[in-house]
Amino acid sequence: MRHFYSILSLLTLSSLMFSACGQDASEAGPQGATGPQGVAGPAGESCRIVTSDEGVSSLTCDDGSSFELAQSTESGSCSVSSSEEDGSVEIICPDGSRASVPSATSGEDGAACRLEERDDDALYLVCDEGGEVELRPATSSPTDPGPTLTLLAGVTSVGTSDGIGEETRMDGALDGTFDAQGDFLYFVDTFNGTMRRFGVRTQRVVTLAGTPGRNGVADGVGEDASFDGPRGIALHPDGERIFIADGFNCTIRQLDVSTRLVTTLAGSAGNCDAVDGPLDQARFRLTIGMVMGSDGRYLYLSDRGNNVIRRIDLQEQRVETVAGELPTGSPGDVRGAVDGVGQVARFSGPGGIDISEDGHTLYVNDTFNNTIRAVSLEDQSATGGPELFEVYTLAGMAGESGDVDGVGDAARFRLSQGLTRLGGQLYVAGFHGTIRRIDPLSGLVTTVAGSTQASGSADGPAYDARFGVSFGLIASPDGRNVYYMDRGNNSIRRFDTLGEHVTTVMGASEPVGWRDGQPGESRLNSPGQVWGSADGRRVYMIDQGNHVIRRFDRDTQELVTLAGLPGRAGFADGVLDEARFDSPRAIWVDPEERFAYITDTDNSALRQLDLDSGEVTTLLGGPAAEDATSQDGSLETAQLILPFGLVGVAVDGAKPRLYVTEVDTNTVRLVDLESEQVTTVAGGGVRTGSINGMGLNAIFSDPVGLAIDQDANLLYVADQGHHLIRQIDLEDTSVTTLAGTLDEPDAFDGTGDDASFDAPAQIAFQDGALYVADVGNHAIRQINISTAEVTTVVGTLGVSGGSGQRVLPLEQARLYFAAGVAVAPDGLFLTADEALMFATP
Repeated sequence: MRHFYSILSLLTLSSLMFSACGQDASEAGPQGATGPQGVAGPAGESCRIVTSDEGVSSLTCDDGSSFELAQSTESGSCSVSSSEEDGSVEIICPDGSRASVPSATSGEDGAACRLEERDDDALYLVCDEGGEVELRPATSSPTDPGPTLTLLAGVTSVGTSDGIGEETRMDGALDGTFDAQGDFLYFVDTFNGTMRRFGVRTQRVVTLAGTPGRNGVADGVGEDASFDGPRGIALHPDGERIFIADGFNCTIRQLDVSTRLVTTLAGSAGNCDAVDGPLDQARFRLTIGMVMGSDGRYLYLSDRGNNVIRRIDLQEQRVETVAGELPTGSPGDVRGAVDGVGQVARFSGPGGIDISEDGHTLYVNDTFNNTIRAVSLEDQSATGGPELFEVYTLAGMAGESGDVDGVGDAARFRLSQGLTRLGGQLYVAGFHGTIRRIDPLSGLVTTVAGSTQASGSADGPAYDARFGVSFGLIASPDGRNVYYMDRGNNSIRRFDTLGEHVTTVMGASEPVGWRDGQPGESRLNSPGQVWGSADGRRVYMIDQGNHVIRRFDRDTQELVTLAGLPGRAGFADGVLDEARFDSPRAIWVDPEERFAYITDTDNSALRQLDLDSGEVTTLLGGPAAEDATSQDGSLETAQLILPFGLVGVAVDGAKPRLYVTEVDTNTVRLVDLESEQVTTVAGGGVRTGSINGMGLNAIFSDPVGLAIDQDANLLYVADQGHHLIRQIDLEDTSVTTLAGTLDEPDAFDGTGDDASFDAPAQIAFQDGALYVADVGNHAIRQINISTAEVTTVVGTLGVSGGSGQRVLPLEQARLYFAAGVAVAPDGLFLTADEALMFATP
């Protein structure tokens, strides 16, 4: 068995013997030209991974040369694999170069590896038994990486990255299938529109077909092919053909494993219907689950869009319905929960599907009926067709939802989606945050991992593990493991049914949560708006899902929690974790960093945090009754309802003026802390024509972001519901539109109303430019105030994504629902997905 690690993960290892030195790593002395010889003798030199007191790990050889492992090759990080059987080690780099490092041996013929510098100043790790890999020496002059996107806190959980294990990123891996040996797990990455493969031994993920972010219907080889929401997948017993349910194209596609050629097997792209017959004449709607019969003749399908179970006869090249009745009109016409034979049976949203070991029974997760059904494949018809296949219910009761274990119809399910068979048992998962086991003979339902009381992303012992929403489960051929396609956490998890333990094998490990600490260690939960210090060394941020206020220090590289109790919503003043917030949304800090001001949205309050003492006080508002209305007036009598965006103006010798957006009334309010008065500045008008106008006659729709120019004369508003950036002249309160196309979310750069946004959120002003977190377009945009020209500065417009790398070239960066942005002298702080990041220009 081989274990793979990224180079960066080796920073946690104190030492690892690489080669011919026979001593234990813990006994290794100082390395140098006269260091220990080892069994290789004078002709060989040993290399080790050693970690300094500062935590920097290097590959160090006896000749005194070294390679700092925290660095990468130009094409990405190398990986290291070590074999438990023979102790050998292999270094593999993304460009395909590799070095095989043999284990320590006895006698004079032991092999060794050494670092060798060539005439071209390149550094190579060369091994006597063959193999070499080019490295960059730690002593080499660092090259300018150019514009980059750097992870500061949390993790990106969504993305497109291939690579090793937890460095990989995906967007909706909803179903998968193993090869017969269990070496490879093939899976559909649904919302990336790609087909990918995970090597169980190598831990490496590669994309086989499709291009992330490009939906389509094209057949072709590899990245030239395109899909639109692929959902189900099955592998032919010959191991050469993969079948894919191309969901929104309403087709069944075929991928040749060796050539990566994608072709359309059945159906017609875009022609979604309910027709049996020859492959080119057959029509499907949304197909969810797929399973291949062991003889390789029949491919069984859960056609959720038509509420039936169908099969493709690969021998006869035909499609036929095996259970349920194809609709002649609306699919809802044949929806139901009826047991019976052939067309008499009724399903409602069938999902996961698998087949018994003897091939005589199909098992179906009948999702919207909240039941687990079975279809007998025993041929009882005179014609040799499926007319008399019998459908019966194994567990659950149609129309009854719940999370109750029990036998047969005493059990309850709640939107259960995925289903797989491991040995003689069935396993199901879905929206209930658990893995449940079903005995198909007795109908006994038992929860074996997770908890219905709490979702999340925690690995660990079965009942301590936490899961997100799942659409698919896959049993491994070894009969031991169940792989959980965790859409909620965009990862793939492994449940060891014997060891009763859950481990993340692909995607970010535990991406959602709360944890202070260094980059790579800390965790966030729906991070929101941010504010950067004048020197750009600190950023204050809203951690909305955790209901806390946090700060990241770029000098110490530490994320710390300033106020609130993680995971506990409420309303309370107090010091540090005595305070309570409820989904805070925006933050502004005075230039001296004495106080932070927070819109505590679900408490309908404006709060103040003393950054020295950690004390939180309420300046205005508090939890409001359902019939409460927004009011101007003094701080004691005024009322905010769902305050959202926030920006302040520092006033010399006086308390600041705070501008607040209110999404309940679609207005912009002024909270003057010096006069202790609240007034409405603009918004709240009735739409009869133009949305622009003077003050209270102007119209906003969900204003959520605010920024102000250096002279405090112009206030800019992210008008999210209108997909516009607006400006308010604070002298006369006139409201005009700066950029965007009214009521038309789209993804175009341009000038003024030729540009488009999709749900813009936080905005920030600096040096004549506005920076916009364009949520729906997954990008950070820049608006030149003088020309109204809009350009994209971070991300690819309209394409979501992310990366498992700590540092990424800016041109390769992809974002997932960017929510916050703040300007620093040397770049931009931003939040997206579950991460805080920094973009250098």
